[in-house]
Amino acid sequence: MVKFLAAIVSMIVIMLTTALLPGSSTVNITSRIPEIVNPGDEFMVQVNIDKNILTGKAIFQQILPVGFTATAIQTEGATFTFENRVARFNWDNMPSGHVLVIAYKVLAGNETTGLHKITGSFNCIGNESADNIQLAPVAINVTNDIPVSNAEHVSTPSTSLKMERRITAAEPGYDVTLSFTKGAESGFGILFEQIPAGYSAVATTTAGSEVQSEGNVLKFTWKNLPQQPVWSVTYSLIPASGSLPEPVPIAMMVCGNQDHIHTSVPIGDLSPLRESLPSEKPVAAGTNTPRGVVNIPAPQKGIYFRVQIAATRHSPVRDNYYFSHNFGITKPVDMVEHEGWRKYCVGTFSRYDPARNYAQQARNTIPDAFVVAYRNGQRIPMEEAHEVIQ
Repeated sequence: MVKFLAAIVSMIVIMLTTALLPGSSTVNITSRIPEIVNPGDEFMVQVNIDKNILTGKAIFQQILPVGFTATAIQTEGATFTFENRVARFNWDNMPSGHVLVIAYKVLAGNETTGLHKITGSFNCIGNESADNIQLAPVAINVTNDIPVSNAEHVSTPSTSLKMERRITAAEPGYDVTLSFTKGAESGFGILFEQIPAGYSAVATTTAGSEVQSEGNVLKFTWKNLPQQPVWSVTYSLIPASGSLPEPVPIAMMVCGNQDHIHTSVPIGDLSPLRESLPSEKPVAAGTNTPRGVVNIPAPQKGIYFRVQIAATRHSPVRDNYYFSHNFGITKPVDMVEHEGWRKYCVGTFSRYDPARNYAQQARNTIPDAFVVAYRNGQRIPMEEAHEVIQ
């Protein structure tokens, strides 16, 4: 622990998500969430939703780490619920104003530690599936290493310290390299690396840091950051047993001095997990996909519905085992690609109600699963599907 950090707190972070929705409505969503908290701390999450001219039903939700609880502060007329880690605001009909300001209070569990991601989404019910907007995830570090309760100084995301991660397969597991470009940063540094469940970690290159392993967090601590402008640390990830999904670690670097503290996360660590897109095409026959991923069959005729559970740009192709093992999805998973995105759907339903029921069931483990509509193999707005059926 760096003793002199007793008077430093992480700044409330602002994340901005912008999406262009059908009808040229632009939605801007700004969230304010602290980057660093201590176990047992209470803090407020504030969200500004500039929804432009959108009206009707809507859901805003954020998925909190295990051990966190949430209670409403300001709802803008929405019904607030907190269940299965999901803080959800549900509007039957959004207020007419352009901007909604909502807030809720979060209590971090006394036993909760480590790095976590908070993800979120805004879904305009009844519009095209592109109305499901994913907020860029934010990392939150729950630690006793940096006391924040009586802080006088606040931190800002670093503009000069850059991190990049590289993961390569290496028997019996993986080698992980974190490369740093320092810029003007100076002072102490603590790299927190969250090790995925089922893996153990062994540091191999430390760049002069002191290395500690606490639970599932691997820490590299520098009393003074390395002098050279570029350096790296490496470690090996070893699976406990059997076949595990490819690891997805999370990292946060905290650095600075008594007056200022900065944070940084590796490029790509906080890319959105899921994002709906307006159009797509099936994976071509013979595409090299892992065993268990089922290509979309020949397009069906007429109106039908599917449930989208994920869309990724940078993650490896996922198979049925991945979704079954991690999320309890037992139906075959289909994958389509569009402009570099991999999108995953399950089920084909001739009626909306069964698709909606399955999406509600899937939300027990994938809170932002949603129904999409097709007509003769092409995705269409939900409203159009309902009009045709009626």
